[in-house]
Parts: sequence; C-alpha cells; structure tokens
Amino acid sequence: MKRSGIPDMASGSTRLTVALTCVAAVVAASMWATTAAADIAGDPAAPVPSASPGLGTLEPTPVSSATPIASATSAASDSPSVTSSPTATTPATGEQTYLISVRAGSEAAVAASITALGGTVTDTFDKAINGFAADLTPEDAAALAKLSEVSRVEADQVVSINAGAVFSDSGCTTNSMGRIDDGSSPSTPLGFNANWYGTSYSSIYVNNNGGISFDDGRGGFSDWGSIDLTTTSRPLVLPLFTDIDTRNAATSAVTYGPLSAAGNTAFGSTSGYCVNW
Repeated sequence: MKRSGIPDMASGSTRLTVALTCVAAVVAASMWATTAAADIAGDPAAPVPSASPGLGTLEPTPVSSATPIASATSAASDSPSVTSSPTATTPATGEQTYLISVRAGSEAAVAASITALGGTVTDTFDKAINGFAADLTPEDAAALAKLSEVSRVEADQVVSINAGAVFSDSGCTTNSMGRIDDGSSPSTPLGFNANWYGTSYSSIYVNNNGGISFDDGRGGFSDWGSIDLTTTSRPLVLPLFTDIDTRNAATSAVTYGPLSAAGNTAFGSTSGYCVNW
C-alpha cells in the first residue's frame, strides 16, 4: 500500500495538498476485479512484461511424451518450430484463455503458431502488452511458451482484491463518478487556488483511470494509454494511471471531494482535496 500525493505548493498564504490515495491496483475501499494470471515461463532470455503484476507463477504443464505437440529444428532458427498439434484435429476440449506477450515484430509469426497448435486468437493487444489473447489447451500453451518469439504466456483469470483507502475522510466521497469506463468528471472547483509550477489553478478534472488534470481550459481528461509525460503540456497528476473499468459489480466507483475540516487538520494549515480510486 502506498500514498501518492502532490507536494505542498505555495500561492500567497495558501498551501495545497491534494490527497490522492491508492492501494496497489485498488483504492478507496474497493474490490477491483481485473484479468491477471498465473505465469507459464517463456524464453528465459526474453523480457518479461506482464499484464498481471504481483501474481505468483506456475510451472508449464508438462507435455505428454505420447502426444508430442512441437518439434524442434535448428536449420532456420534457434527456437522450436511449431507443428500442428493433435488438438487441432479434435474438438476444442479443455481449452482456456491465455494472454501471450510477444517480442516486437513477431506478432504474425506467433499468431500463425497459435493457429498451427489448434488455438484461436480472440484478441490482439498493443498497449499494456504486445501480443494476444488466445484459447489454448494447457499443453499447447506450454508449447507456445517455448518459442523464442514469445516472452510470456499466462492464464487469463479474474482476481478480486479486498482493500481499503489509505486516507479516509468523509470529504473523499462527496462526489461519485458512477460505474463507468474511461470517463472524466466535469470541471470541479478545488475550493482554493493551487500554484502548479508557477500557474494558479482553482479546478480539476478527475480521470476514472487514476489521474487528474488541473483545469487548463482544454476540457475533460479521460485518457489512459496515450500520455507521454516527457512531452505532454497538460498539468497532470497520475498516481494510479491504468485502464480502470468500474462497471464490474466487484468494484467501487471513483469518488472525490474537498477534505472535511477534520480531514484538513491532518495537514496543518494546508487545504486538501481527496480522490479515491
């Protein structure tokens, strides 16, 4: 658990602390369900991106020697080449969805390997991970994980996390964004002025995806995957910046508001504003 906040900023005699509380991938007394997985080890030399940080790993399911699935060849590549699996000619039984992370430029080759193994590509990803979601048997998933073009194979699962807000105050629940995906609050008054690197702001936009933007006159802020912090000109604070969808019944809506008088005492003479994701 950690607390992300904005440092105190002077503007005349007024100082600001915006209390932004987050708990790992969940904030504000919510249970957040997300796709995650037990990992099947891939190429040990490959980078290991993950759509599901923090989960334990599982060893690959051994492939039965009686039913070989992949054959190795050294003529064209150091990696095993995939041949058609016995499961490709039989009804799809025992399949489950896997998330496959691949090396850049290997997408077409890995997609072809999935098909050769008898699997079905169901989704293609190019943001959180570079790769696919595919329906495969555990044996075929283990065979796919051995390819050098594949950096990770993990079973797609739903994980619920029970957690509470780091900072609790009645003001934190003054407003609710409701159950939405990729949304922004309207311009919302802070109740005081904030000096953000020499520019004074009095309102913010709250992003459902774990960030805020001071109101710079450019409208709502609902992005999550297209922000480059090295080039953006918007005044952004991103303590928990990811793709959050609170339409799932196991989650709680994002709430926000100015701290109560009691809550402000925790910060001395500093005014505070709270957002719970």
